[in-house]
Amino acid sequence: MRALDTPHGPIVAVDDRKLHSGRDPETEARRFARQLDLADVAIVVLLGFGSGHVVRAIAARTPASIVVFEPDLEVLALDENGWAAAW
Repeated sequence: MRALDTPHGPIVAVDDRKLHSGRDPETEARRFARQLDLADVAIVVLLGFGSGHVVRAIAARTPASIVVFEPDLEVLALDENGWAAAW
């Protein structure tokens, strides 16, 4: 597992497979989050933190609490922006 730099922020790669777009992970995450119906949601549960782009995109769209289950602490250690630590 390692972090790869992109023009729009780092992404996590596992066995050289990118968990997000290598070109623009933020736009990809926002596009994903726009597809979710978050109107009456009290809690959002995510399985995996990845690079944190999806977590941030969802947080920008809803005041709901967000719970992330990330079984691999190494993923959180790669969070260069400190987003995971802020929670």
